[in-house]
Amino acid sequence: MSVRRGIGYLFGGNVGTFVLQFAGSLAIARLLNPSELGVYAAAMALVWIINGVLNVGIQAYVVRERDMPPDKLGTVFLMTLCQSVLISAGLLLGAPLVGMFAHDPRVTASLRILAWFGALMPILATLTGVMQREMKFDRVVLCTLANVASAAVFTITLAANGFSWRSMPLGAGAGVTIAVAIAIVMQRADLRVARLGFSHARAILSFGVGILPASLIQSITNRAPDVLLTRALGAGATGIYNRGANLIDTLNNTVMLSVQRVMSSQMARDRETPAGIGPIYARMNRAVTGVFWPAFALLAVLAGPMIAFLFGPKWLGAAPILAIIAVSAAINLMVACRSGVLVTMGRERQLPRLELARGLVGVAAFTIAAYTGGLLWAAATRVLDAVVAVALYSPGIHDATRLTWAEMARGFVRSALIAAITAVPAAVLMTMHGWPGQLPTIELLGLLAVSGFVWLAAVFALRHDLAPEITRAVGYARGLLPRLA
Repeated sequence: MSVRRGIGYLFGGNVGTFVLQFAGSLAIARLLNPSELGVYAAAMALVWIINGVLNVGIQAYVVRERDMPPDKLGTVFLMTLCQSVLISAGLLLGAPLVGMFAHDPRVTASLRILAWFGALMPILATLTGVMQREMKFDRVVLCTLANVASAAVFTITLAANGFSWRSMPLGAGAGVTIAVAIAIVMQRADLRVARLGFSHARAILSFGVGILPASLIQSITNRAPDVLLTRALGAGATGIYNRGANLIDTLNNTVMLSVQRVMSSQMARDRETPAGIGPIYARMNRAVTGVFWPAFALLAVLAGPMIAFLFGPKWLGAAPILAIIAVSAAINLMVACRSGVLVTMGRERQLPRLELARGLVGVAAFTIAAYTGGLLWAAATRVLDAVVAVALYSPGIHDATRLTWAEMARGFVRSALIAAITAVPAAVLMTMHGWPGQLPTIELLGLLAVSGFVWLAAVFALRHDLAPEITRAVGYARGLLPRLA
């Protein structure tokens, strides 16, 4: 499979994952209450933290290695099984402690259910890593979509039948079980030839030591707030917080992840050219901010009506959270693909130090705000976290890309203008209505359509980099229509 086709599969798969996760979350939000969802969020925090602690980079090692003989493949599979056992044991042993810390016994019970999910996660990651190594991206996408779709179907079915907070961990376990079964069937040839043993364990562990600190720090700083919030304000507050953050976080973990993979691939090809990665990074960053800054601005303005329309009136408390997270996401895009830039240029050793500094500030601010100011102040620290990330990573990015602040600012100014222009109709209508929590469905959908046309007009009027791309895409679609007919 060609690189271009592989990127197409990955991008399409991540878009599909976003659609499935988003559609599932709409149904689940109407079946479960904030407290029930908050229990799952707090439990998943420990899952990801333990996964970060035990992440020795097996999947990355598989993708990176030039050759994968049977003995090396056997070492990979055997170490993955060991990792699975340790994660499952860590969840079972840590469940009572996290439940006591969060003051909620449901968290303990959820973690015991999630021990199965935690055991299968590394197996799925390694098998999809082998697929990625063999450029079988269609299989990667199939496993991912099967996991997400199965988890959504099981969770919705269980929630509709009264399983309450248990439906989330049970659904997650069912989804990963089905995905692993599919992956094993598709990769059975590799499993047959693998010679189990630990002959290459030292090489794998040596590789993992280089990425473990950054992985561990990211896992703790990204997930610890859910447990801290549950302890400080209860599972209901955690559920509200996650519902407000879920839409943008899901977008970042699916669609934006695909964009960053494309950016990383292109930068890896351009780093040896005389111009370096600067031109491609600047162009892609302008394109990303040109699309997502207007979207985030619109979400910030229409947070209340969007939450009510998508999830129902009982979740309106998440509206200000969504607005705050949208602002923080927009700021973070100023250093988009920051890890990819440093890794591409061989500066990955800077990542642990930078992530530790960002994490310490972010978690400390979040904890203090949660205990002293409440939920909204805790959410507001996400903006501080984004500002800190920009301050920490900007010097390294500018040095690696050889771009000046002025060169980056020119692209940001146009994208910011387009975002402001796009949000004007929504801001005017919301002001006329007195900034209500809800809007009539027809009015909301019409406003979104108008905002889309305003964004398109602004892109061409300001001659943004997106304009020729849109023209090219329209021309391609016109040429494709006769062949489809």
